[in-house]
Amino acid sequence: MPAWEEEAVSVRKFLLLPGLIRASVRLRRQGARGWEQFWSGVRRTGPGGEVLWDVAERTELDWCQAQADQHFDPALPVVDLGCGNGRFTRLLAARFPVVVGVDMSASAIRLADIESAGQPRVSYRVLDVADPDAMRTLADEIGPVNVFIRGVLHITPPDKRVNIAEGIAALAGDSGRVLLVETAFEGDPLAYLEYVGGGHGRIPALVRPLVGAGIPPPRRFARPELDRTFPADSWPRLDSGTIEMGVIDQDGQRPFLPIPGFFAVLRHVAAGDNESGNPPGR
Repeated sequence: MPAWEEEAVSVRKFLLLPGLIRASVRLRRQGARGWEQFWSGVRRTGPGGEVLWDVAERTELDWCQAQADQHFDPALPVVDLGCGNGRFTRLLAARFPVVVGVDMSASAIRLADIESAGQPRVSYRVLDVADPDAMRTLADEIGPVNVFIRGVLHITPPDKRVNIAEGIAALAGDSGRVLLVETAFEGDPLAYLEYVGGGHGRIPALVRPLVGAGIPPPRRFARPELDRTFPADSWPRLDSGTIEMGVIDQDGQRPFLPIPGFFAVLRHVAAGDNESGNPPGR
């Protein structure tokens, strides 16, 4: 890259940095209230809407459905953790008898209820997925279940990821399966903002409400993060690899903007209790 281009990139990142610092401070102060602030302001979802990741791209939807069909026990309920407006909750309800969407934002759950009207297999709960006690209570009510989690762990601090894994273990029990799909963008948060439309030092339009609510941009969640959050001796890998995810193209030039992603299909066993005879990791 020519020196002048490197300097231009550095200037744009310098201009973006203050907004990210303010977002980080707000997140520490607000916690779950940040997500409630964001979702309470959403009026339109799907393509052309106000939720960056709710692109409703058919290829990824079909891929997630196929993975669930292949790995989930069809007799068990499904819990969609961090369901937002319920896009994937409704998708999974086409194949499974009971699907419960869980989100910490009451406004997200209200929106999901509205968008899921007339679908009797779908229900929603306001719960914090990083609260293992709340997840254990849900597990006592409907467990064991299959667990779907998309786009949650890559914006969760590492210490809280461990709490989420503990809650997932309670939900899945010894017969449920877990499908996780996360952003695995190679660059730092500033590079990600530029990629999704943050040129000339401006925070992209669909990211501004997130920054204003104190939600940080995503960080990479791939195999190293998987191994730290879900140790292989307790979480045998049934499948894993890369996937192309999507966000709304804010320039309007493409149906969606592709984002590198990572997926894994897991089951949970007590440490040292892998009875399959197969190596725990894959």
